Amino acid sequence: MAIQITYQQTGRTRAIEPGCSLLTAFKCHNVPVAYSCEAATCGTCVVRIDQGAELLTPMDDIEHSTLLAHGYDGQSDPRYRLACQAMLAKHGDLRVHNKPG
Repeated sequence: MAIQITYQQTGRTRAIEPGCSLLTAFKCHNVPVAYSCEAATCGTCVVRIDQGAELLTPMDDIEHSTLLAHGYDGQSDPRYRLACQAMLAKHGDLRVHNKPG
């Protein structure tokens, strides 16, 4: 069973297997997303998880620090993640938006 990802900005839902990052999913499904370093240092790829945050791997300290530096506290508000660091870990339905707001 795959993870069903709905990309809020396009309304498209696509399936993908666990084990890849949200950034990889965006790329595989040809959904535009801003990114740069792919190493949790630039903060360009902040996304908002509207449903299914529990399907992702836990946030590590580096991701949390980068989010804080860009005005998001991912630990107190787990909707905000870095697409390059948030790994798809469990089957289910995920709704994601690539422009926080």
